[in-house]
Amino acid sequence: MKSKVRQTPSPLYKELSVSINMICQSLSAGFFIFFRQRYRPILTFSLCVLIGLPGIVAAKEKITAPADMVLIPAGEFEMGSILGDDDEEPVHPVFVDSFYMDKYEVTNRKFKEFLDANPKWRKKNIPKKYQDGDYLKHWTGNSYPARLADHPVVYVSWYAANAYTKWKGKRLPTESEWEKAASYNLVNDSMEKNYKYNWAFGDRFEPRAANTAHYHGLAIGGLWQDWWEKVGLNSFKRLLDGNATTKVGSFPAGSNRLYDMTGNVWEWCADWYQGDSYKKATALKQPEQETEQNKYDYLYESSSIKDRTDLSNRYRVIRGGAWNDNDNIVRTANRYKFMPRFSYDDVGFRCAADAK
Repeated sequence: MKSKVRQTPSPLYKELSVSINMICQSLSAGFFIFFRQRYRPILTFSLCVLIGLPGIVAAKEKITAPADMVLIPAGEFEMGSILGDDDEEPVHPVFVDSFYMDKYEVTNRKFKEFLDANPKWRKKNIPKKYQDGDYLKHWTGNSYPARLADHPVVYVSWYAANAYTKWKGKRLPTESEWEKAASYNLVNDSMEKNYKYNWAFGDRFEPRAANTAHYHGLAIGGLWQDWWEKVGLNSFKRLLDGNATTKVGSFPAGSNRLYDMTGNVWEWCADWYQGDSYKKATALKQPEQETEQNKYDYLYESSSIKDRTDLSNRYRVIRGGAWNDNDNIVRTANRYKFMPRFSYDDVGFRCAADAK
């Protein structure tokens, strides 16, 4: 068997190999320097994308609404209606920044937590300037009726509602935020359908879809007569027991995954009520018609609250209608007013918050 013999390269071969290797290294270095200088922006951008993209994706995934709140995305919507009262006209576009809205109205149970932490807002301690004498009328001392623990708190003034929202690190919704959240069909947190409903659950009123007068059988006659005789009478007996509200979330959520935006209780908004604010907001679109009388009307634009502090205003806005209102009153575009000191058995509230 022949043995394998390893041949030793000649000195000339070694020198040639070293030269070729040095040439290749020089060419590679030169090409890299040229490419780096010429395409540095592209390389930098690519590197940033590779490093930052996972972080961006992770951050996007972390942007979620707080517990028991729904994110309402920013966008323009048509505020108002031609089907209601004069203060709902004209229909006009309003841009609203993204915000969060509570899924549910604030309950008696939740409000008691606030009172326990803030004794100055209890029945016996609240200053008269913040209530009208009926504050938490149905409570005994600092205790609510046990059966109403998860019903919306009522007999609560605007001042007390506002104080609660601050304690929670939230706020009351503006009137325009409330209407947008209540009346639009959001799909995958977008406005792609851009369709405004007359009620939170749709364009066709359903007496069993919300806690309204129709649900209780108070709107008697015609279409409701048969239903009243079969179901409404028992519901009316419940009204006599003082339990007209229903547990929050008892009815299906509206199109924006919010509950009881139609009926159950009216809800306080942050705004002062201005009956002609829609007309004034529309006048802003026509600066050539500006006069000395209307040039400061921006103070009362419906989409803003920070400047709406004119002390001559006496009323705050309430929205949504309640258990004792008919289908026309509980429309999402319907506007109503209430003195901020007043409290009643069909007025409550829910919280909103800025989107972070």
